[in-house]
Amino acid sequence: MPEIYSSCPYPNNISLTNLTYFWWAPTLVYQPVYPRSERIRWSFVAKRVAEATVLSVFIWLASAQYAAPLLRNSLKNIVRMDFASILERLMKLSTISLIIWLAGFFALFQSILNALAEVMRFADREFYTDWWNSPSVGTYWRTWNKPVNHFMRRHIYSPLIGRGWSTFSASVIVFVFSGILHELLVGIPTHNLIGVAFLGMVVQIPLIAVTVPLEHMEGITGKVVGNCIFWISFCLVGQPLAALLYFFAWQAKYGSVSRDMK
Repeated sequence: MPEIYSSCPYPNNISLTNLTYFWWAPTLVYQPVYPRSERIRWSFVAKRVAEATVLSVFIWLASAQYAAPLLRNSLKNIVRMDFASILERLMKLSTISLIIWLAGFFALFQSILNALAEVMRFADREFYTDWWNSPSVGTYWRTWNKPVNHFMRRHIYSPLIGRGWSTFSASVIVFVFSGILHELLVGIPTHNLIGVAFLGMVVQIPLIAVTVPLEHMEGITGKVVGNCIFWISFCLVGQPLAALLYFFAWQAKYGSVSRDMK
């Protein structure tokens, strides 16, 4: 039992105050007690809020001025199944989608979560580590979103391991569960549950299997190759392709493609 828990032993932690703090703290894993900072630095909060506001405006402008036109110009190529043109559009889309994703990542994990943590005096601020240096795809998934990683490990992975499941089988269940959540998160707002987000998560399993041996190779070459595989799958095959397919599905159901087909 962690020593910090002694300050609020069971059943003293069963209170509305304790539960409300868990609801608002930037964590997904419940503890009776969390590390706390001594005071709230309101200047720090103001800076983080300003960062999140500026980045939100930037994301909106980049999406409207660059991403949306690229997506709209790709529709005819998809209808004609012009694979060369589709690949060219994916490569163009990969740049702006990466910029938007990085801006969103910084706004959420560096600005918003730190502002919330400061207001809640939540002292554990490790919301991510250096995922951009990941020597394997598995390392990326363990480091880019620490709150969700802790939740998956605490509530799905570790209980399965404790019941005798192999590490591979437990990891498969984690990614299947995550794939379902991703599909609902993307499919419900776009009114298109087409399985692309789910498959995107499940495909991570063989990518992890391929890059894990590279991570454990002696020297730096294997780690560099694993990092390259991560960035290629992340920038070209991952988000741009998913964005293009969901945009096409939306347009096929409600937009210009739907009108052209009638």
